[in-house]
Amino acid sequence: MPVVLSSSDRDYSPVFPQFKLLEIEDREYIQARLTAYQPQASEWTFTNLFMWRHHYGLSWSTYEDTLMVVSQQVGATPFGFPPIGPGSRQNAARLLLQSFHLLRDRLAAYARVQLDRLST
Repeated sequence: MPVVLSSSDRDYSPVFPQFKLLEIEDREYIQARLTAYQPQASEWTFTNLFMWRHHYGLSWSTYEDTLMVVSQQVGATPFGFPPIGPGSRQNAARLLLQSFHLLRDRLAAYARVQLDRLST
């Protein structure tokens, strides 16, 4: 999964492949994108995203002025919400899926190494 920035980077708007944990300081930036695009799903409000940020491990990034939100919940498979904004949503979704595939492959390789260590 892409790098997640810490809270010390509060005023930074991340650009893919970097992601930032969702914080209250991000409200203006994210709300402006949600208002401009007006997605039809009810979960697409800053309040809702902020309320569930800890439970789902939400972080966000941008790609060509498109907002990307991902969930990296502990013990669960990471997933991404549909990209929002005027940029290429198809390209943003493709990049996000590729990053999930890379993560899956890295985790599988790590698991194989750990199993090999246990069996020797």
